[in-house]
Amino acid sequence: MPWEKDVLLRSETAKLFEKLADSAGSNNVFLVSASFGQGKTFFVKNWSEQLSDDNWPHLVFDAWKHDFSTSPLAAFVSSVNVAAQKNYDTPARARILEKLNKFAKKAAPILLASGAKTAVRMMTLGALDGNVDTLKELLIEQGADAALLASEEAIQALSMTMQQELLFDDLQRSFSEVVEQLRSEQPDKPVIVIIDELDRCRPEFVFNLLEDIKHILHNSNAVFYIFCDENVLTSQAKKTFGDRQAGEAYIRKFFDHHLRLPNRKRSDFCFKCINATFTGGRYIKDSARTHLKHVLTQSPLSLRQIEHTVSFCSILVDCNSEIFEDWPLAIYLLVLREAFPQLYDEIATGEITDGLPDCFLAQEHPTYSVAQAVDAALKQNPNDTIGQLNSSLADENENFKNMVQFVFHQQQFWHARKTVREIRRSIVAEIESIGLHVG
Repeated sequence: MPWEKDVLLRSETAKLFEKLADSAGSNNVFLVSASFGQGKTFFVKNWSEQLSDDNWPHLVFDAWKHDFSTSPLAAFVSSVNVAAQKNYDTPARARILEKLNKFAKKAAPILLASGAKTAVRMMTLGALDGNVDTLKELLIEQGADAALLASEEAIQALSMTMQQELLFDDLQRSFSEVVEQLRSEQPDKPVIVIIDELDRCRPEFVFNLLEDIKHILHNSNAVFYIFCDENVLTSQAKKTFGDRQAGEAYIRKFFDHHLRLPNRKRSDFCFKCINATFTGGRYIKDSARTHLKHVLTQSPLSLRQIEHTVSFCSILVDCNSEIFEDWPLAIYLLVLREAFPQLYDEIATGEITDGLPDCFLAQEHPTYSVAQAVDAALKQNPNDTIGQLNSSLADENENFKNMVQFVFHQQQFWHARKTVREIRRSIVAEIESIGLHVG
């Protein structure tokens, strides 16, 4: 049953993507960007199941699974083969495989090409078999500059440039025939091609696959949804070109549209994750649930990191039920541990004792909310910090002010029992004693 745990209402986004696919036309390559841990794979899995239930022709290509391959195009052809074997009955499967084999044979020059003379032969579809003299005669007949033809290397480069377009045109037509067979039972629907985990792959694999889509695969009744973190692609391109602007321009040319997975209902996701974890014998009082939900919702953690933190909280409670006495500070330290392990380690080892570095307390920093609260808890007089904080925050930060006040409503009790530093050390010791590390 797809979308069974769809707290973020991603099923609505999937329906929107289907509408976009229906109306995409020739602008049919979509980048769906989201950072690591924001639910891309969850979305892909459930959307694929929904498309199967709706008999919508589609296939999923797990790029990371094929990252070892020297040819992304060969890996893609293999995935189409697997999808045909799995999702189609015998007559339809036979027609698809016939067209796919035809496409694979035509694509052999790209799949197997190596060396300059081999490239010449491949790119001319074998017509000239790498015969430079014959090619030179043909070029002279077309009025090519004799000086340009003096170099064999120039001839080889020209032959590749000329014949590459012919090869790509032929491959586009051939792949279109494969697509038409894939959608033969639903001819009014485009084939949705979902590519996942691209941002985990080697740069060479990434760019070769994107080039194959642009030059060979996209000119068909298929719509490509490529799920990855756009920042990762841009960073890879920057390393390749040595310049971020050039890298961004290179990445942009591959996509007709840029989309993002929305993070709606983040608080509902936190609430459901907490309730699913603290069930049965694992019980925490309502005030602790509310506080945990509030902190996680305001935190910079990804959805996957939220799940990790809630799971760790449950283990912490199992190991020491008295942790509730210092619950607010424990939660903030766990959030910091997941989001910025290095900073947490500096707190745990005592390198940071009187507060956090100023760079973490800047409003533009992603850990601002969490850092402000932890900074106050690390100091001897958190009341002073809270007062200064409340007086300096703008009205639109009212939610944050309430959160900080909520965290420190027990601070007088803390100081009556022991210092904040002592509390911090005991919580860190409890966390570290469990022996789990950020994953």
